[in-house]
Amino acid sequence: MKRRRRAERHKFLVISIVTLCLVFILGLTCGSFLSKAKGKDRNVSGQKRYTSVQIQSGDTLWELADTYGDSVYASKSAYIKEVIRINSLSSEDCIISGQYLILPYYTEEHFP
Repeated sequence: MKRRRRAERHKFLVISIVTLCLVFILGLTCGSFLSKAKGKDRNVSGQKRYTSVQIQSGDTLWELADTYGDSVYASKSAYIKEVIRINSLSSEDCIISGQYLILPYYTEEHFP
């Protein structure tokens, strides 16, 4: 009788451990798929590219963000910060007519 109870406890313990391991692995797998799906939503606008734009009189970084910024960026401000960084600008008020800026944008086109 003691052997039988001990055997049943052992069996229960093994089944419990195996079940917990399977649940843990399944949780990791589902979490991985969900995080990849979220990452894809962020990049739905395609591949990142750059273009050179000559600044015209009256242009502002905010207007350029309206034209070239994409939903990939958290905000227009985030896009402007990247433009400032890429072009080594000192502030957002330092663009002048005739100047060329490198602007990032996203496209669905695939180039070789």
